[in-house]
Amino acid sequence: MVPVSYYLAKRRNNITKQYVYGNVLDLGCGNSEILTEFKNIKNYCGVDIDKKTTQKLSLHYPKNKFLCVDLDEDELHVNCKFDSVIMTAIIEHIYNQKLFFKQALKNLKKGGIIIITSPTPLGDFIHNIGAKIGIFSKKAMDDHIVIYNKQRIKILANELNLKLVKYNLFELGCNQLVILQK
Repeated sequence: MVPVSYYLAKRRNNITKQYVYGNVLDLGCGNSEILTEFKNIKNYCGVDIDKKTTQKLSLHYPKNKFLCVDLDEDELHVNCKFDSVIMTAIIEHIYNQKLFFKQALKNLKKGGIIIITSPTPLGDFIHNIGAKIGIFSKKAMDDHIVIYNKQRIKILANELNLKLVKYNLFELGCNQLVILQK
């Protein structure tokens, strides 16, 4: 991981930490760094597209569940409901937004929250420039499909019948934190 990208991932975790609680579904879990950093997790299920990553995590964190699922195409089969669904730096990489959010809602308890971080249009613009000169990951830049702004977040919340509880910008307006409640 590029050092700046690593710093930004740590920053996202620090921003979201205070909202995550209870039974947690982490969509696009990556290396599941939150398991060592977050204290309010009762049960954890991490979902990622990379089979080697989920296998490695299953060995490293045997008390937790890890699933290899392509969230653009596949149904997510989990036998419980979650208090918190985490979507850090993932929604901008998903083509099939409708299926992705359908899976999240299907597995979210009533009153539960969805925690989203994603780049703003300004952040995406800066990220593209930074990726071209090697400051940020070039792969991540190529994978950005959908970039939300505050208005699109409000529309999304309305379409999903969710309450927009919190909307904050961070990293000088380049990223956004969104908390949606069922």
